[in-house]
Amino acid sequence: MNADLPNDIVPGEPGLDRLVDLLTCSPTPDELTGESAALAMFRARRELPATVLRRRGSGRQAGHSRRLAAAVAVALVGVFAAAAYTEALPAPVQHVAYRVLGFVGVPDVHHPGPASGLRHPAGPATTHSTSPSAGSSGRSTAHASPPASSPAPRPSPSSSAAAQVPPSLSVTVARGRIPAGAGGVFTGHLTDQGHAIQGAKLSLLERPAGQPAWHLAGDATTGSDGRAVLAVEDLTTNTVFRLTGPNGAWSQPVLVIVVPPVSISVAAGPRGRADVLTVSCPLAVPGDVVVLQAWSGAGWLTVRVHRLDSGDQAAFLVRPHLTGRVYRAVLPATAAHGRSVSHPVRVRSG
Repeated sequence: MNADLPNDIVPGEPGLDRLVDLLTCSPTPDELTGESAALAMFRARRELPATVLRRRGSGRQAGHSRRLAAAVAVALVGVFAAAAYTEALPAPVQHVAYRVLGFVGVPDVHHPGPASGLRHPAGPATTHSTSPSAGSSGRSTAHASPPASSPAPRPSPSSSAAAQVPPSLSVTVARGRIPAGAGGVFTGHLTDQGHAIQGAKLSLLERPAGQPAWHLAGDATTGSDGRAVLAVEDLTTNTVFRLTGPNGAWSQPVLVIVVPPVSISVAAGPRGRADVLTVSCPLAVPGDVVVLQAWSGAGWLTVRVHRLDSGDQAAFLVRPHLTGRVYRAVLPATAAHGRSVSHPVRVRSG
């Protein structure tokens, strides 16, 4: 068979030239695997080209040559379309037939057609293992076998995090602002996922202002409600407290502010020309600022500012006022203590 079509015959579908080239070239051993099936298809349809040739008349041979060549080409396409549809062609030819005639349902070598019960020749079918399905009797469920190197399942991050969550521990203080020298009362509450923990040891830690480290202030054991009460005494400076419990439980810190007492006294000055106001802050820190204020009738006005001496005192000289005047002393808040205000005193009129 000649692989060349007449120059004026154009293939009806793209790739027909390639199909004819493959069909007319010398076969390879792997391409002869479907030889018997292909020959059977050819024999069943061998009368079709002969019938067409008998219709040629001697007087009309030149006029019908082109139509005859086209009919032969169409007949060949029909024969091989049927063979390709049943996957009777060798793999290379089958793939070309799929690309040319796939629109009419011709399968590719990688996709077995509906009329084929054969597996793909490139390799074995996927292996499956069977195991009885849960809750069923005499049934099995097929599933793909996992690779031998599949890693063991790991616990989910959420379950790991839940296992490491410590108990919940909170602390409250009865009074967050106390006079210097007084004590504080603290209540701790220990729970695990909302349930009270009984018999657990809680430790109260303290860190006074200016101190870099925590120190143990006391211990207590929780009762049936998961609560424990702890007390500290003689607080003279601002202090932060927090509780610790079992399994790494920590409470949020709470601050206790200490308010030093401030007193003010009046004494007559030399020659009666001035009075001396003495401010005393026994639990304050030497060097702290003390503010002297006077009442103006509408509010307190700052008159003068001094610092506490080594004896925690500060002295102010004030001149007598025509109608007399009322004064007070204010100790501003610092990191070590809270704001404190003295009682008012009246200075004589002059």
